[in-house]
Amino acid sequence: MGLIRLRTCLALVAAALFAVLTVASASAAVPLARSASTPIIPEDDLIQGTFSRSEIQHWLTDIAERWMASRSAGETLDLPGSHTPDIDIRRFHRHANYLPEFVMHELFEAAPLANPAPLAVRAPGRGGETCLQCQAKSRALQEAYFTPEVGDFMREMAYEVCLKLKIYPPHVCAGAVELFSPAAIEIIGHTVFEPAERCARLALCEPVMSPSLNITLPMDKPPVDYTPPNPRGNIKRILHLTDLHIDHLYATGLEADCPDPICCRPRPDDGTPLSRPAGPFGDYNCDAPMLLMESMLEYIRDEFSDVDTIFWTGDIPPHDVWASEKQAYLTLMDNMAELFHTILPNVTVLGAIGNHESVPADLFPPVSYQKSEFSISWLYQELAQQWSRWLGPRAQEQLRHGGSFLHELDSKTLVLSLNDEVCATHNLWLRMKDDTPGAECCREEFPDPDEMLGWLARELGAAERRGQRVFILRHIPNGSGCHPNWSQAFRDILIRFEGVVAGVFSGHTHHDFFEVYYRGGTAEGSNPPSGVDPSRPWDDSHLPREPAVVGFIAPSGAPLDGMPSFRVYDVDWDTRKVVNFQVHYADIAQGNAVVAARAEALNLPLDQTPVFPGDLHWIAGPDARAHYGLRDVSAVQLDALARRMARIGDPEGDDLFERFYHQYRRQNALGSVCNDSCRNSLTCRLRYSVTTETCAAV
Repeated sequence: MGLIRLRTCLALVAAALFAVLTVASASAAVPLARSASTPIIPEDDLIQGTFSRSEIQHWLTDIAERWMASRSAGETLDLPGSHTPDIDIRRFHRHANYLPEFVMHELFEAAPLANPAPLAVRAPGRGGETCLQCQAKSRALQEAYFTPEVGDFMREMAYEVCLKLKIYPPHVCAGAVELFSPAAIEIIGHTVFEPAERCARLALCEPVMSPSLNITLPMDKPPVDYTPPNPRGNIKRILHLTDLHIDHLYATGLEADCPDPICCRPRPDDGTPLSRPAGPFGDYNCDAPMLLMESMLEYIRDEFSDVDTIFWTGDIPPHDVWASEKQAYLTLMDNMAELFHTILPNVTVLGAIGNHESVPADLFPPVSYQKSEFSISWLYQELAQQWSRWLGPRAQEQLRHGGSFLHELDSKTLVLSLNDEVCATHNLWLRMKDDTPGAECCREEFPDPDEMLGWLARELGAAERRGQRVFILRHIPNGSGCHPNWSQAFRDILIRFEGVVAGVFSGHTHHDFFEVYYRGGTAEGSNPPSGVDPSRPWDDSHLPREPAVVGFIAPSGAPLDGMPSFRVYDVDWDTRKVVNFQVHYADIAQGNAVVAARAEALNLPLDQTPVFPGDLHWIAGPDARAHYGLRDVSAVQLDALARRMARIGDPEGDDLFERFYHQYRRQNALGSVCNDSCRNSLTCRLRYSVTTETCAAV
């Protein structure tokens, strides 16, 4: 979530470059943000003049302020208050993923674009000489773009905009701009300036056709066993940890209320007196100290001696996105893997990759992108080595290739870890199209980067033939944060193999909730459409909409914005169906208070005060079945729960939602309030699992 305002700045970096390279006129009369009716450049000159620095900065600032205003109004669902109101880094969390689309729109619509549109007046229509001239001009612009001078301007202007908008303090702005600029330059150069794509957008060339989704699913879907699981049967417990966000620089006693994305770590001395010292177990403005992780794993060792499997669904590093370093992150991840192995030597830990594992954060170029300076293979190679404690040779090789793997728990049970960063809307590499030979790899319309979906479908098909059940691990919930094509295709594959899939387990949001996947394509009570859509790999749109599969979304183990938590699942091992789940959490305020009292009694500085294992207490929260009055936690039961909670004014619905929201907010440590609009949005969110679905559709 600390990336929200940073994404604003980085998107504006691209806008700054585009503005300076494609200026339309030196005249002050030319507006900097035009309407659709504003003329583009006169004649066909590529560049006639330049805007002043202040004019460009004004234009960029206007874009950012309008985006912020459009996205912040009335949003309360995922917006916990910050301890520093004027630097509310989480304010725009819910819509942050739409920022790149917003700025891209501005890039194509703003006055400074050097669009060769006058060509269309002299030679209207597509193709032929008009298209060739457009592409030639675009290539010239692209060549001008890839120069050191442009890179220097980009970094300088981005830093100025970051400061002017007070996005972050100067040291954060400087670090973020320096870290993200190389990839931003590369991506924008092959996106906005890509000749074929750009001229097609101007209707001067034929449209660029995106590759089609080439996944073949068997149409003979076998009958699905809808028998409810047995809560009193052969129960196996599986733990689910996610979003631990361990801060290797966390230090007790440092400032916990600061204007940076995260606090409780060294930062430049600005002369401000210490207002709230960081406690030894964490703070709601900070990521997790290693001491908290040790406490969590020791609690798991003592309380869950029967557990032999842990799902670990990504985001190990901290939110220090302005200062991330590959080697520091690799060391941190290795230390955490070693801690698991030391404290829980007989437990198999099966991980998935999160968006914060990369450096810079969020940026995962597909493995087919061959430029070594941007390759993400260093991460996959290292994780394969670190996780070799738990994975066999075949799974390690799969992980090295693309960040996903398949692991066999037993002859009837598989765990499939899916690298869903290839679908993430925050992964700007997916917007890129490189027109150099052999490098065409990405683009958001391209539905299956690294062929993850094809691999998923093949493995599920093989499991179906062998009579196996599969637990799917991924970082991002499918209903939010995935590109629409990928999100829809994942759902289609899941529903085709619903008899195989035991559940989808993810994190990313830091909240404690679920999403229901539905078979069928029509709302209840409506007439199903006739026929089948042949463009979809598995089409069930002619069937009524019915709950089918559950996406289990676990809360964060870090203290940022809530009590550090993890989930425990009860699984009927005869059917491999999840029967129940329960959250365990730690009240870090209570633990910190114990140590603070000891420091005062011993007259010691907080960072020199001894800490003992019993200082922090882990608490077993209510189990879902008892808490919500459920028979089990199947898709049918959770769908019914979401509908009951949506009944505003109904005593039962109000009570259920109050209970749910307390858990959703990780014991609501910050006292967040959810009004009716928030409640409608949240209960709706539980009932869709595809990015393009809306509340009106469910």
